[in-house]
Amino acid sequence: MSDQKKFILPTYQNLEKEYADSVRCNRCGFCETVCPTYVVTGKETLSPRGRTQAFRQILEGKILNPGDASEVFSTCLTCHACTNVCFSQVPVGKLMAQAKAMAASQEKYRWFSALATHILRFLLSHRAFLTILLWPFFLLKRIGISGFLNSIGLLNWISPELSRAEEMLPQSPLSFSIKIPKMDGGKRINYFSGCGTHYIYPNIGQACAKVLEKTGFSINKSSHPCCGLIANSAADVEGARRLAKKNIQFFSGSEDPIFIDDDSCYGFMKGYGDLLGGDKEAVKFSKRVKNLAQLLSETDLNWGKIDHPKVTVTCHDSCQIGNAYGETYPPRKVLKSLNWVEFKEMEESTWCCGGAGSYCIKHPKLSEDILERKLKNVEATQAQVVVAGASSCLMQMQHGNKKNRNEKLKVLHLAELIAAGFVVQSGLKKPLL
Repeated sequence: MSDQKKFILPTYQNLEKEYADSVRCNRCGFCETVCPTYVVTGKETLSPRGRTQAFRQILEGKILNPGDASEVFSTCLTCHACTNVCFSQVPVGKLMAQAKAMAASQEKYRWFSALATHILRFLLSHRAFLTILLWPFFLLKRIGISGFLNSIGLLNWISPELSRAEEMLPQSPLSFSIKIPKMDGGKRINYFSGCGTHYIYPNIGQACAKVLEKTGFSINKSSHPCCGLIANSAADVEGARRLAKKNIQFFSGSEDPIFIDDDSCYGFMKGYGDLLGGDKEAVKFSKRVKNLAQLLSETDLNWGKIDHPKVTVTCHDSCQIGNAYGETYPPRKVLKSLNWVEFKEMEESTWCCGGAGSYCIKHPKLSEDILERKLKNVEATQAQVVVAGASSCLMQMQHGNKKNRNEKLKVLHLAELIAAGFVVQSGLKKPLL
């Protein structure tokens, strides 16, 4: 037995690596300067070092009930900003996925949580059934019934999270299919549609397909499971691993790149190697995934010119690629290649918007406090458009923008901005935005 294992309770002997990571924290406090939840609350328990300490104390038996630290763990955005400034490179975001699972296992109604976990695993593995389940709710949103029920407080009485979800949902598409143009030849690429794009923003998927077609790609679209990020965020690490294995197997039939239309999914799938303990096939798979900005930045960006006044654009970097992988250059290269765009850099472009998947639904007040700082930074650029690549970021910032009634600012996916330029370029008498 290693020296470190001597300090870990027998129940958690399988978490020796995670324990070793937590021990590396020397409590210097640099992480607190960049942690959104600590900055807006000032609470030590909601700081990275506070969360790491709680995690370590559970493994050592100093906190007997992991459920007592549930709020400490669940309020982590997993934005990875802390790891970027940590001298010891403590992977707090990754530790919190395991910590949330530990806390969930001690919940009062864990039998219900276990049932919900198995149902969610099934739906994320078989998205056709998820479509059948969601369609009636989207119909109620479309015809205004859910909005009415929310206005009279019924949804909040049933569940505050349900009420918040109804409020946050920007639109209610009733068709989730993306038309993929048929192309002979060209560079072949597999298309992976993130759940957020698939169900909430199919128009973004359509814009991605148009941009890929214009760039000369031959697209292969197929029915695949969720990337696993939703399961991971719901404290089901094992479910996330299963979905990762399914996707690796699903796309094993070719060596072509895998295009992912949602930056959060892209960032998570880039981490399949770590998620699956360094598995060779997972590492190989992770190297094949590309998001739109990265894919376009590696091609000849000869878009041609359009006769249109320049649009001022700034860029929000989603946490799963900006903080987690430092990939902030590709979207800027693409934006600067568009002759109809005047790019303006914003302060703290990697500051989390507070969306973080379902975080904005589970922790609305904290989420909006974090968003306020992001929107102030966007406003300071006087941009007409802020570009984001993750569905949760788009939904969060669009909601905040609508709440602030800033009609001059549009929140768009990179593909939507480029596709709008194509429409003007085609000679149609239509404004860019």
